Amino acid sequence: MTIPRDAIVSRLHDLDVCPAAIAWVETLPLDTTPQSAWDQCPRADWMMWLIRVPLRGVVIEHRSPLHLSLARCACDIADAVADYTHAHAQTRADLAVVRAWCAGTASDTELRAARDGLSDAAYDSASAYAAYYSASSASSAYSAAAYAYYAACAADADVAYAASAAPALREQIADIIRASFPQSPELTP
Repeated sequence: MTIPRDAIVSRLHDLDVCPAAIAWVETLPLDTTPQSAWDQCPRADWMMWLIRVPLRGVVIEHRSPLHLSLARCACDIADAVADYTHAHAQTRADLAVVRAWCAGTASDTELRAARDGLSDAAYDSASAYAAYYSASSASSAYSAAAYAYYAACAADADVAYAASAAPALREQIADIIRASFPQSPELTP
């Protein structure tokens, strides 16, 4: 659906989107569509928040395509953050289990064990925190969108620790989300 920028801004206000995101949209040309705004969005946390909007109150089926996309996206975010924060080998091994679960080659039991290991590591680094949310996303279909959102937020928090890499990391995470979800979320009520 094509709606002009001012209608996008109005809808974002209706959704109670953060003022910074609305201010950014207001800088875009008047003929900006939701898709072109999505394609240019610089903030992963804003993107994941918008993905969550149509999923509020929706039960995401275990291992459904949406569930797996959210889990893979959260895992990709955690990998990106780990590259900048020098994640522990165990964090990367646990992420490999999450990816194997998404591919159907690891069991729910193996996934829960990886999630538990990532939970313990989450207190040590934001990259492990993001990884923990990727595993939680995979193991809990109901919370998948929220956990992917938290992974994006944890990744955004890690940017503060990797200040020199901040612009590149932010852009990389936004690109990861766009690769997983190329279509802009529906903004109509």
